[in-house]
Formats: sequence, structure tokens, C-alpha cells
Amino acid sequence: MDPNYYELLGVPPSATLEEIKEAFRARATKLHPDHTKSKAKEMELAGITGAYSVLRHPNLRKVYDKQLRAQVRPCSACEGSGQTRKQKGFGGVQRVKCRECNGTGAFR
Repeated sequence: MDPNYYELLGVPPSATLEEIKEAFRARATKLHPDHTKSKAKEMELAGITGAYSVLRHPNLRKVYDKQLRAQVRPCSACEGSGQTRKQKGFGGVQRVKCRECNGTGAFR
């Protein structure tokens, strides 16, 4: 499987289409050949363009997410939820991002 598209764009798997679009545009602007002449940056631009072309289409994104889940195992600390429980004052419970998997819910 290709590199993780969410990581290439710098967004979490739970990102909305608007967040994905904003991340792509920001990265593409920085990597565009008008701003840099580096061959490595050109290759990186091709990578994020490919990631965006998959993640912007709901059906392709569902298939990609299914493939991505199949290649990762759940985090043992949060059991794949990406969140852990934290005691809050006066007996309340708050959900916080898991430190072990950084909120992704999975280890690779």
C-alpha cells in the first residue's frame, strides 16, 4: 500500500472534506514548482496530489480507509479508540487523546 495519505496531508483520519481540502491547498502552495525548483519537492507534490485525489471522493476514501484498517493493529492502551479516560475533578470523566498512539488508535 502507498504511504499513509492522511499523514502526507497532515490531517487525522477523522478530518472533514473541508479540512482535507485546506491541508492539500496549503501543502500544494508550498511545494508548487513556482515556489521551489527541487526535484524532491516535485515528487512530494505528486504524492500529496495522489492522496488528495483519493481522500476527496467519499467512495474512494471508504475503500482506502478499509485497506488502511486492515494493515494496522489496534493500540493496546486505548483499544483502538484513540482516546483514553482521564479523571476530572469532582468525579467527572473526560476523554483525552491517547499518548501511546497519539490519538490514531493504531500501531503499525
